[in-house]
Amino acid sequence: MGAKIWFIFIEKKMKKIIGKEFGKIPNGTTFRLFRKKKMKKVKRTFHFDELSYQVIIYEIFNYFLIKKEYNISNYFGFFSKDSSRKIFFLFKNWKRKKNQKILKKVKGLFLVESTINEIPTNITTLILQNCSNIKKISNLTKLTRLKLLDCLNIFEITNLTSLTNLTLDNCPQIKDISLITSIKILKLKYCQKIKNISTLTNLTKLFICKCLNIKKVSTLVNLTNLKLWICKIPIVPLQRLSILDLWYCPTIKEISFFTTLKKLKLWECNNIKSISHLTSLTYLNMYKCYNINNILTLTNLTSLFLILSPNITDISTLTKLTCLTLKNCSNINNISTLTALKKLKLWSCLKIKDISTLTNLTFLEILKSDKICIISTQTKLLTLRLFECPNIKDISMIVNLKKKVIKRCNEKINN
Repeated sequence: MGAKIWFIFIEKKMKKIIGKEFGKIPNGTTFRLFRKKKMKKVKRTFHFDELSYQVIIYEIFNYFLIKKEYNISNYFGFFSKDSSRKIFFLFKNWKRKKNQKILKKVKGLFLVESTINEIPTNITTLILQNCSNIKKISNLTKLTRLKLLDCLNIFEITNLTSLTNLTLDNCPQIKDISLITSIKILKLKYCQKIKNISTLTNLTKLFICKCLNIKKVSTLVNLTNLKLWICKIPIVPLQRLSILDLWYCPTIKEISFFTTLKKLKLWECNNIKSISHLTSLTYLNMYKCYNINNILTLTNLTSLFLILSPNITDISTLTKLTCLTLKNCSNINNISTLTALKKLKLWSCLKIKDISTLTNLTFLEILKSDKICIISTQTKLLTLRLFECPNIKDISMIVNLKKKVIKRCNEKINN
């Protein structure tokens, strides 16, 4: 039988009770409950998306084991193994009166393929994945975070007056979220029926992916972080915007008016021709932006990632860089002026010959280079990764290495 999984967040005071048996519990600690009802501590951290769960359902079991006043099987039914997550729990019939007592202590739920059709009203965090029996989410006045994944039958979310964080991923029946004006963080993916978000003026972070009927974000003046993937949304100056992430947005041709930007990611945006006015940038990530050929004015950059950017030939003025990744940048031939670099990745950059001046490097990765011969000046290196670099023959001066991977290189230095 496939396990239906409930992750449950417990108030912090529960950690103290559990700690009497297991000692101090670090954030993210999880437990397994086996059929013999033996608790075994598992040294691992469970992460889902951006959230690291402080405590989960096993700690409820722990609580009842300590108190010795409830029969766990009566509360929770039987257990079943979910091999992909190593979770041993199958929740059954939360509407029972005894279960209601537990749910009063619960502040968040994560349900996967659950058959329930109603949500307890006291929760503050709710994550649903592929829950086909739920058709509507409303009147959860304490809810602050809602995430719906592949919930194909939910058609309405209303009266969520405290909601500040909303994620909708492949929820094709939801048409309108314009009345939930308290939202500050919004992520929309594959929600084709949503057309209007212009009323959500409290938004500070917005991510839209392939929601082709959304046409306007110009009213969202409080945005500081904007991510548009596969969209046809025109953008206008947003005074507070500091982070911009664009992937395949053919209607966007000009971004030079975003003078406050600190971080910029451009992937396959071939209609953008210049970013030279964005002199406040400290982070730049570009992939297949073939019409951008000059970034020499971006002298405040500290992190630069260029992937398949053959038209960029010179980065010598970017002397504040501490992190540099170049992948298939076939026309860059000189990085010797970038002496502040601490982390360097070079993949198939066949014209770069000399990195001997980069003496502050602590991380170096080179893939496919027959021009670079000397790396012995990088004596501060802690991590070294070399692949197909036949002319590097000596690394004996690099004595502080903590991690070394060398493959298909000169036989004198091969692992």
